[in-house]
Amino acid sequence: MSRLSTNFYRCIGDDAGRTAVASSSLHGCERGFLSFVTCVAVLFFTLLVTMVFNVGAAVRQKVDVQNAADAAILTSTSMTARGLNAVTLTNHMLGELSAILVIHEALGGTELDDLAPKNERKQSNISNVLNKSLTALLPLSSSYELHSLDEQAVKQMKKDGGSDDDSQGKHQAFATIFDARCTMKYYMTEVLIGRLVAIAVRFIPFGIGEAIYWGINIPLTVLVGKMLQEVIILDGVEQIAKVFSTVAKRNIVESQMLPFLENYGEVCFKQFPVIGERVAQEAAKKNNVTLHLFPARLPLPIEREPAPPAESQSVLFGREPQGGNASSDADMLSKTLDLLGSATDIMGSANDVLGTNGSVPGVGGSLRPNPGNEGYGRGANWSRDSLPRLSRDDWKRVEQSQWTRATYPYVQGWRKPIREWFAGVLMVSRAGTWYSRWTNRYTAAKTYQFRIGQYGGQKGQRKLAMYVMKEAPTAGKGREGWTTNNDRAEVLFTQMAFVQRDARQPIASAIFGTAPTDGIVCYSQAIVYNGNKQNIDGWRDGGTYQPELGWDTLNWQAPVNSARAFEFLKGDEAGMRIMPPSVPFLFFNKADEHPNVKLNWQAKLTPVTRYGDARISMIRAPAKIRNTVIKLPLDLGTFRTH
Repeated sequence: MSRLSTNFYRCIGDDAGRTAVASSSLHGCERGFLSFVTCVAVLFFTLLVTMVFNVGAAVRQKVDVQNAADAAILTSTSMTARGLNAVTLTNHMLGELSAILVIHEALGGTELDDLAPKNERKQSNISNVLNKSLTALLPLSSSYELHSLDEQAVKQMKKDGGSDDDSQGKHQAFATIFDARCTMKYYMTEVLIGRLVAIAVRFIPFGIGEAIYWGINIPLTVLVGKMLQEVIILDGVEQIAKVFSTVAKRNIVESQMLPFLENYGEVCFKQFPVIGERVAQEAAKKNNVTLHLFPARLPLPIEREPAPPAESQSVLFGREPQGGNASSDADMLSKTLDLLGSATDIMGSANDVLGTNGSVPGVGGSLRPNPGNEGYGRGANWSRDSLPRLSRDDWKRVEQSQWTRATYPYVQGWRKPIREWFAGVLMVSRAGTWYSRWTNRYTAAKTYQFRIGQYGGQKGQRKLAMYVMKEAPTAGKGREGWTTNNDRAEVLFTQMAFVQRDARQPIASAIFGTAPTDGIVCYSQAIVYNGNKQNIDGWRDGGTYQPELGWDTLNWQAPVNSARAFEFLKGDEAGMRIMPPSVPFLFFNKADEHPNVKLNWQAKLTPVTRYGDARISMIRAPAKIRNTVIKLPLDLGTFRTH
């Protein structure tokens, strides 16, 4: 007997007469039966679970695709930001390398780079006249007890860095070294005249003349000893400067390193947008999506700074430093002489004694250094004649160029320890003052020469240029049109990414429908920006510091006053002090005024604002992306993110 029959009989019993009771017991039995409601509920929950699974899978697919869009656009724009940081770094490397060239060239000028034989050295008439003056005055003071010290000093001065006893005014080093040597020669003539005065008054009776005689000669002897020390040191500085001249400076630094670095900036400008597109495509490939970028390549929002105008021989010679105070060591000689009893008043004027009336025939230059702490002028110091000649307006544009602004703060930082050492050791020759003026001149001059293709001792070479932000050459730094025009800024700094991935078919697609034929499409937008502070409103033209700009290709660390980002010719005396005598250049430390830089170009996701422009580019997009986007409304609303 089957189990069902057994159960049946258990329910109804063996008594056929009890049929009604058995029937009700059968309906009350719960063993082995599934109700209809339960079947419906099980089916419902099965469909519900399937739907939840499909929805979860669809959401997960959408999130994955959206993440792929975000990753692609961040990858692309990050490369653009990296490119801007690379260009900014290149600008600073060019500026610092230019500063090193400036602080070297300011010592002996371009003439020192030639390393010409002594018979081909350039002759300065003023230097020659000073040599003759010393030769004529020296025998007249021979009765002085320490005449040998004067002879030794004059002999060393007349060599002018050469091996002969009398260079006849021929020099190899000009610029600072020339001005310092001629300054000492001039004061040596004053000393010799003072000796003559002392000899004359010695004949005053009653011991008065003898007292005056020694009162004049003792401090003058101290001064001669100091000048002898300085001329020997200057000779040593010239020898040190020669080491870095032709081979290292012209053939390596100027001819090779500068063009290489400048070319690297151009490579960054051209290649980083290409790299950005490639890495975005690679990121899309790894995320298994198809990518369309708008624009396909986001160009770096920079341009080459235009070259300056050619030299004009009909206009003023350059633009000398204006409005600055004399350096702290500029008047050191006169202060020293004041302490020695105002000896300069007693000595009189060498020019009057020599009958030159303060000028040299054929040159027109004074034997005394030019007033205003400018040293010896054109026709005397050959480095003056080798400088470019531009109008004042053209010089002003050169001084406000990106190259000058990248170079001058480093010139300030590198030259300060040298100037301080000069101020402490080369006081009589005023080398610190002349060095300050010559570094200023060469900052502008070499910047100009690099940009017109005149470097490495040759002309007609490739014009070098730094990259600046778009529109900066015409509108001015910090006042570009895109700083106040959002639409223009979006074109320059933002990029969109559209990605597509084929969607998985849902479970029970006959019930829930099939996946979209064009798959899932997501889009995202990112911006390239600079995180540094930008405060152009707080900057004024002619101020001490450069404009405080973050969106720039210099990126001085804010605030610019702490970064020591001085404008040209400003801050000459910042933190200047007289250092105690020490071995030059061996204990050379970076100055506190060395400028600070903070590279801070970055990329981040932003709300989508360029969707309307991007729709126009869909003609070039993959078909599945294009088919999906054209189904969307023209206006998705403001600040849609996905």
